[in-house]
Order: sequence, then structure tokens, then C-alpha cells
Amino acid sequence: MALADFYFDRREMIMAAEAYSIYLENYPRSAGVTKARLRLIYAYLAGFRGPEYDASGLLEARAKLRSMQALQPGLAQQVGATSVLVRIEESEAAKLLSTAYWYLEVNDPISAEMLIRRLVQRHPRSIATLEALRLVPDLLKQVPESVIREAPDYRTLRKSLLGVEWDETPAMVDPQGEELPDPALAPAPTPAPTPAPVPTPAAATTKGASQ
Repeated sequence: MALADFYFDRREMIMAAEAYSIYLENYPRSAGVTKARLRLIYAYLAGFRGPEYDASGLLEARAKLRSMQALQPGLAQQVGATSVLVRIEESEAAKLLSTAYWYLEVNDPISAEMLIRRLVQRHPRSIATLEALRLVPDLLKQVPESVIREAPDYRTLRKSLLGVEWDETPAMVDPQGEELPDPALAPAPTPAPTPAPVPTPAAATTKGASQ
């Protein structure tokens, strides 16, 4: 536990996650299990640097949170597991959309459509899905008819989720639901900042939790 805490305090989250995982495996009935479970989850979350990077930590955090909901529902509710899972889903969706954009940049629209197909099927209510549906009409002009036949019903999805017809350009909407100005009339956006590390929950740092 001291070694895991050392890595955690130094923000070396990969090493911290490994150490807490080993602790939980070797001492599943110890008094520090709750603290180790919480810090393991937050180490995974804090290790995610953005949609352009590896998302394996998000998958691990999601699995651990769901396990906590089953084994310790009271603790899961205390740390807001449900809202954290929603954040993880949004991050996973953003990762898929980011990869789809990359395929478009390298002139591979078929692979881009496959990523968007996976996005709308796995995360239909995410902000990334709404953004993906904005570009689908132009994207489908670049792929073979055989791909279009196997694709989801994008037309219906655009109508139900964006409230627009196929040939209409929907207004951009931010995560709070407010309409944004036309990007063609707005100045170029500044690069998004690196996500801040997820704060350590009080339950994981109090003396009682450590005991």
C-alpha cells in the first residue's frame, strides 16, 4: 500500500494502478481494500490523456466501477459511480470520433464510416454521436454503395437525434444544449486543453479510509 500511495502521490498513475491492483489481488480481505479500489479507479481515469491517446485505462475503470456497484453499492453511490460511468462513455465516444476524423484526414472514408457506425451503435446518446451525424451525409458520398447498404439507418438517426432532414444542416449544439454559431462565421477554435487529472475522492484520502 505504501508503494502504491507513493506512485499515486507522484502522479505516476500507470505504476499506481499496477500497485493497487497487486494489493487487491494479494490482500482481498484487508482493511485497505476500499481505499485501494477507489484509488485504482481514479488512477485509471487520471491516466487517460484525451481521445487521441490509448483508452485502455477507461475500459479498466469502467469494469472496476461496475464491479463496485455490484459488490459495494453504497460506496458506489457515495463516489458517484453512475455519473463517472457517463463521463467514461462520453470519453469512449470521443475516442471513436477522433479516430474517424483521422481516417478522413488520410483519405480512408470507408474506415471512417466503420468507426462512426460503431459509435452510433455503442453510444447513441453521446455528444460525439450528434457530431458524427452532422457529417454523415457528406461522408456517405465518398463510400461505395455496398457500404451504404450495410450501414445503420443514418437518415432516421439524424431525424430522431438532430431533428433535421437528410439535406438540412443542423445547428451546432454544445453539451449544455445551447445553440452555437455557424463555424464558418466564427474564428478558428483554440486547441483543447489537456484534461485535468481526476481529483481524488475524499473517501480515498481520509484517515478512516486508509485504515
